[in-house]
Amino acid sequence: MACYVIYLAEKSKEQMSLEDIYQLFFAITDEFQPTLEHIYPQKVSKTTNWNNYFNQYSQNQKNKIKNSIGNLVIINRKKNDRLSNASFKDKKEHGNVCFKNGSIDERTIARNNNWTLKEIKNRGLDIFNFINTNWEIKIPRDLRIDFIGLGKVVTR
Repeated sequence: MACYVIYLAEKSKEQMSLEDIYQLFFAITDEFQPTLEHIYPQKVSKTTNWNNYFNQYSQNQKNKIKNSIGNLVIINRKKNDRLSNASFKDKKEHGNVCFKNGSIDERTIARNNNWTLKEIKNRGLDIFNFINTNWEIKIPRDLRIDFIGLGKVVTR
């Protein structure tokens, strides 16, 4: 994952701060333990607007979307606990603990206005392209939607 974060920094022409490097490689305490954040949350609160974006999908499709690679970001446990099931707007920009004030990966996510299937698919395909280009894992292009976890949700 560190390689992907460095790739994002190069792609965005954004400088990695010492804090970014420290968090990426050294900050492994209980509160800063890396965890997977589901941007579109596993459990949707009725007080957020997630249903506006995903009501048209079956429960099975929603589960695939929630667990697809494009919807996941590595953040520390403390931040994950605070963001929890918040709306995308709150995860993106509310308070000090938000994506806009996070890692390069989080700041890249925060550049989106919404977090819908389109953004999840695009981010997943970006990760797919990174893996296909930079690692010795060659995944056929016709399997990319299945690889990012959105098979039977979106058409190829």
